Amino acid sequence: MSQAEEIKDLLYDAVIDGEAEEVIQLTQQALGIGLSSEDILYGALIPALEEVGRLFEIGDYFVPEMLVGAKAMKGGLNLLRPFLAKSGTKPIGTIVILTVKGDIHDIGKDLFRVMLEGAGFKVVDLGVNVEPQAMIDAVREHQPQVVGFSAFLTTTMPMFKVNVEALEAAGLRNRVKIMVGGAPVTEEYTRFVGADGFAREASTATRIAIDFIKKGDNSKYLITPEVDSTGRGYTKISGVIDLTKPKRNLPAKPHMKPVERVQAVLRHEEPDRVPHFEWSQDIGLIRALANGGDYFDLIEALDIDGVVTKAAYRKKDLGDGIFVDEWGAMRRMGKDDYAMPMDDNAPLKSLADLEKWEVPDPDDPYRYEPIKAVVERFGGERAIIMQIRDVWSGPRDYLGYAQLFINLKECPELVEGIVTRVVDHYIRVAERAADMGVTFFFTGDDVADNRGAMFSPTLWEEIFLPHYRRLIKAIHGVGLYHWKHSDGNMYPLLDSIVEAGSDGIDPIDPSGGMELCVVKAKYGDQIAIKGNVDQTELLMYGPPEKVVEAVKSCIRDAGQRGGYVCSSSNSIHSGVDPQLYKLMVETIHHYGRYPLDMELLAPNLDLVTTTA
Repeated sequence: MSQAEEIKDLLYDAVIDGEAEEVIQLTQQALGIGLSSEDILYGALIPALEEVGRLFEIGDYFVPEMLVGAKAMKGGLNLLRPFLAKSGTKPIGTIVILTVKGDIHDIGKDLFRVMLEGAGFKVVDLGVNVEPQAMIDAVREHQPQVVGFSAFLTTTMPMFKVNVEALEAAGLRNRVKIMVGGAPVTEEYTRFVGADGFAREASTATRIAIDFIKKGDNSKYLITPEVDSTGRGYTKISGVIDLTKPKRNLPAKPHMKPVERVQAVLRHEEPDRVPHFEWSQDIGLIRALANGGDYFDLIEALDIDGVVTKAAYRKKDLGDGIFVDEWGAMRRMGKDDYAMPMDDNAPLKSLADLEKWEVPDPDDPYRYEPIKAVVERFGGERAIIMQIRDVWSGPRDYLGYAQLFINLKECPELVEGIVTRVVDHYIRVAERAADMGVTFFFTGDDVADNRGAMFSPTLWEEIFLPHYRRLIKAIHGVGLYHWKHSDGNMYPLLDSIVEAGSDGIDPIDPSGGMELCVVKAKYGDQIAIKGNVDQTELLMYGPPEKVVEAVKSCIRDAGQRGGYVCSSSNSIHSGVDPQLYKLMVETIHHYGRYPLDMELLAPNLDLVTTTA
C-alpha cells in the first residue's frame, strides 16, 4: 500500500472514530506529501462521513458518535477549503437552510450543514428563529436549488406552510425544491404544507438533497401532491362541537375525588373513571376555554384531575425576550412561552467552569411559593403534580445541546458532574415539597428520539442511570411517586426505567413507533401509563369524530384493569384547537367510566376504515 493510500485509510478511520485532532494532523500530512484537496475530500473525508451516517441509520451509532464524527470531518474540511477554492472546485449545488421562526433548536440543522458541505454543497445557513422575509431575501440573493426548513417543536411546524406560502407570494416557489425536517415531522404533514421532501436524519436529508440536484422533478424522493388516502382534513374547527354520546350500559362505580382517582392509577387499581391531566396547556387555549380565566380556572371548568406546578427560579431580564436564569443559562422566550436555552451562551464549557458553578439554593423559600398557591386552591381535591428534572435536561441546558453530546464522548466526567449537582438539588427540592401536599413528581427530560435512545446503552448505564435511580429512591423515601416523561422511542430504555422504580411513564410516543397496547401488556402491572391522543395533527385539525375514536382506542388499549391516564401524546400546545381539546376531555369522561363498557368502546368501523 502506498503512503498516500495509507494516510487516506487512517484519515477515514479517524473520522469514523471521531478523532478530531488526528484528522487535522493526517489532513496536513496528506497535503504535505502532495495529495490534492479533492483526493483527500472525496477519497477519505466524505466516504468516512457517509459511513458515520450509515452507522447512525442502522442504529450502531448514536447522536454523540454522529456529532463527534461530523466535528472531526469538519476540522479536515476547514483545512482543505483554501485549496479547494484555488483549484476551482465548484459546488454541486446551493442550498439555503434554517430553523423556522419561533424555534431556536439547531442540532439537526447543524449536522445537516456539515454533511452537505462535505458532500460538496454551497450551504447558506440562516441560523435559528428565522423570519420568512429573511428566507425570501436569501433565496433571491443566493439562487439556491434547494431550501431546507427545520422545526423541533410541534408548535413551530405551522411555519413550514407560512414559509412555503411566502415563497409562492414572492414568485420563487417553482425555482426551488423544499425540504422539511425535525422530530415531529411526518410525510403526511410534508404533503400538507406543500414541501417536496422530508427526512428524519441528516444523512438521509443529504442523500435527498443530492438527488434533488441531480434528478430534479424525476427524484424518487419527491412527495407527490395528490390528496392522501387518510381523508384527514387540515381546517380549523369553528364553533362548539356537540356530538351525540351513546348511553352507557353498565352501572358506574362510586364517585371519587380527582386526587383519589390519580392515586388509584398509581397503585394500579381501577378508579371510578380514567383520569385526565396534561403536563402543559397553551395560554391562548386556556383563555378560550375558561372564559378569559387562567390555568386554575381551566382545571375547574373541564374537571381536570391533576394540576401541574413547579419550583420558582429567579431570572435576570436582558430585554428582547432574553433572560439569564439562576443556573446561569441564557434563554430566549419562544413559541408557547417556552424558555429555550441559547446554546452558544451556555454557562459551562469546562471542568474549571463546573468547579466555580453556583447551583441555586434548594432551601430558598421563594422556590415554594407556586406550590403553596396550588395546594391552597386544590389541596385534598385534585392531584398536585410537581415538575422537577432528572438526568438529561440539566447538562443539555448548561452545556448546550450539541456540546452535551460531544462531551459524552470527549469529557464524560463534565457531564456526570453536572448530573450529580442537578440531581442533588432536586432531591432536596422534592424533600421540601413533599411536606407541602404534593401528590407525585414528574420529570420531563426527553432522552429518546423517534429512532430510540439518543445515546448508547453503555452511556445511559454508566453516566445517567445511577443518578436516575438515586432521584427515584429519594422520591420514594418521602412517600411519593415518580412519573417519567420522554418523547421518542423509549423501548430500548423501558426495562431500566421500570427497574429503577418509576411509577408512571408517558407519552408512549406513536411517532416513535410505540404502542399503548404493547406497553400495557408488558409493563402494565409494574408502571402506570399516560397518553396518547395525537396532538401533532388530530387535535389541531380533527375531524371531531376521529378525536372520539382516538380516545376510545386509547382506553381500549390501556384502560383495562386501571393504571391508565388518558391524555394527548405530549402537551396541549398553541396549535391545538380548543374545541377539539374540550371534546377529548369530555370523551374521556364519558367513555372512561369503570367498569369499562367494551360495547360502548367498540370502534366505529366506518371511521377506522378511513384512517387505516
